[in-house]
Amino acid sequence: MTVADPIPVPSTPLTRPGTTAVSPPEHASFIIKAVDKSYRHQYANIYFVRLRELRQHVEQRAKKRWNEVAGNPVFVPRVLDVEKGKLCFIIGTVYMDMPLKPNVLEDVARDRSIPAPPPREKYYSDNDSVMLEDESGRICLVGDRIRSACLVTGVILGALGIETHNGDFEVVDLCYPGMAPQPSLGVPWSPREGSDNAMEVDGKKYIRYILCPQTNGLH
Repeated sequence: MTVADPIPVPSTPLTRPGTTAVSPPEHASFIIKAVDKSYRHQYANIYFVRLRELRQHVEQRAKKRWNEVAGNPVFVPRVLDVEKGKLCFIIGTVYMDMPLKPNVLEDVARDRSIPAPPPREKYYSDNDSVMLEDESGRICLVGDRIRSACLVTGVILGALGIETHNGDFEVVDLCYPGMAPQPSLGVPWSPREGSDNAMEVDGKKYIRYILCPQTNGLH
């Protein structure tokens, strides 16, 4: 068969054979019954701890990044305390407000025998908005800088900008926490001849080092 030959078509249309789902045993530990469902476990505590741990790092990097920006931007500790028309920067957790994404209220309604909406082909839409939140509340981030950024819910960042007349925050620049501090590996040492850490491959000698978490050193 050459590349130009047509693909053979079967004389009868292909059909998918029927399938049956096997019910799991009653004692299976992964089964969540209706009486065991709980909506108390949310991500708010994780986001709060993450913001508390990373806020100081973002603040330090932001002050260094925007130290020489015209207008002398000031740091506003609470996102709801920004002043209209005043250049400043705020720090918080990104929340992507996406009207099409699954809603926990739909799950509750489904449990009460209310017909659930049909499944959606996508969760993103032109009506999505980017929010920045902290312990005080949320503020909507707008501007070309936000539209060009790839953000997801849970990201901690600092936003430099000005609050508009309708209460949104016009962003001109963003600042992230950066990489976490890395522990020093210390000075590697060469094991004695015949040590278990020495090996020879294809006539070349190699040394295998093991990172010791107790001392942050190589052994």
